[in-house]
Amino acid sequence: MNFFEKILKVLDAEMTEPTMYSWFHIMWLVIVVALCVTVCLLSSKLTAKRTDRIVFITGLVMIALEIYKQFNFSYTYTTDIWDYQWYAFPFQFCSTPMYIMLLAAVIRNEKVRQYLYSYLATFSLFAGIAVMLFPSTVFVDTIGINIQTMVHHGAMVVIGVLMYSSKRLEISNFTIFKAMTVFAVTITMATVGNVLFEAFGNGETFNMFYISKTHGCELPLLSTISENAPYIVFLMTYVLGFSIVSFIVLTISSLLAKKIFEARSKLKA
Repeated sequence: MNFFEKILKVLDAEMTEPTMYSWFHIMWLVIVVALCVTVCLLSSKLTAKRTDRIVFITGLVMIALEIYKQFNFSYTYTTDIWDYQWYAFPFQFCSTPMYIMLLAAVIRNEKVRQYLYSYLATFSLFAGIAVMLFPSTVFVDTIGINIQTMVHHGAMVVIGVLMYSSKRLEISNFTIFKAMTVFAVTITMATVGNVLFEAFGNGETFNMFYISKTHGCELPLLSTISENAPYIVFLMTYVLGFSIVSFIVLTISSLLAKKIFEARSKLKA
């Protein structure tokens, strides 16, 4: 076992698998809420450039932790065997925000950046909130992985809040359509990846976005539709359902942001 593998062994330390609203879950909920409040209080002082930098740094942290996760899943120190786990390939729905964050930071075209920020403020925020409130399927008995998943999904919530509270996102009647455009691109990439792996892969499970025609869906409610309806019906329900919920998130978040801005104005008056 080399030095790098010894580090992975340390990072593979175990804990009792957390349950929903256990001390571990509640601790991270408190941390995320505290960060969101802090963002709301301080974001008015942030310039667009500084906000973009925060998004970029957050994306880098998420990528770094994702790399750790990939190594952790692929190396078994007890047998000293490396075996990549294709089911954990980092292009699930909740994986996309870290790529979007980095892409938004390097793209110079502000119009394109607004499409990406619209996605972070809607689809990404919705996914982050959903997992932070109902993390039953993401907890394992590995300390490092549990921390990684809480940081990852918590960051999705905090960055989503930042988009509204900093006014970095230009909200309009087309915001949800901008977000849906990005979602359409990501789900198309996931679909192509699933088809190609099914045709040329090694037979392992590869189910990006949980929309594989072969492996079905593990998400609540959608799994029932996947098992009992034609694939096209399932896929349309998936896309439409995620889009509707994201639009609801946009509507509620916009109203809350408006209230925050009004409160700020009154405090300054």
